[in-house]
Amino acid sequence: STNHNGIAITIPEAGTHQIRITPHSCPFTAGWGNAFGYKSDNTGNANTAANKQKLISIDAPLTTMAFAPQEEVGNTSASWMFANIFYGCTNLITPAKIADTYKLPKKITDLSYFLHATYAGNTFLTSPIDLRNISGWFSNNEKITNLSNFLQNTHYGNSNLNLTGQKIFPNWIKTLQGGTGPSTAINDIKDVQGAFSQMFYCGSAKGGDTGEPEFEDDDDPITGSIVKLSDLGNPSTPRYTYRGRTVITSNTNIDDNWK
Repeated sequence: STNHNGIAITIPEAGTHQIRITPHSCPFTAGWGNAFGYKSDNTGNANTAANKQKLISIDAPLTTMAFAPQEEVGNTSASWMFANIFYGCTNLITPAKIADTYKLPKKITDLSYFLHATYAGNTFLTSPIDLRNISGWFSNNEKITNLSNFLQNTHYGNSNLNLTGQKIFPNWIKTLQGGTGPSTAINDIKDVQGAFSQMFYCGSAKGGDTGEPEFEDDDDPITGSIVKLSDLGNPSTPRYTYRGRTVITSNTNIDDNWK
């Protein structure tokens, strides 16, 4: 957490190389994978743009165990979990798979900045992150008090990404309420500060992509007709979730504050 410049690694010859990251001690200790990730700028060692551009693929899944919050006594925060990991890795061609290997401790109440800017600046990804594999990850929790900037900027600037027909959201997002979740009521996460803000923002106009991403189960008997993100209701302030995606933003059935 103090070495923000990252570890400098010199690879003498050109070509494709594999880097393996493993726990220093017990592989069953939560959070060991948090040693990996990029800053949101391009300065210093691992965080230079040239270094980020060398990452082209991820050959093993990210596990919720590896990136879980540290389990110190009294810790209630999973803030910034999975945030900025591949920020600015413009040549990454496939999104990471997430394996559900860990359940959040019941005491966790803070999910602020969850998956914030995970793929921001990635220009070659053609499919979005798939969160459905962590459907059970949230099953221990009864109350979330902080959802600020939840899923903010996750795919910011990725104009190659098509959302039509994609199912990426686990159903537990439907039941979250800012400061109260889970609940059987249609939630107000859309109005939590920064939640979903610029999640699929495109800096330049993108046509041809006609649909929003959807939840994993269209027929959830509790939440009824919540199928896609905008079914959560209308945000009270602009979120620019789909800004730049010209066909989606021309859809008069989607509230302007999602656009």
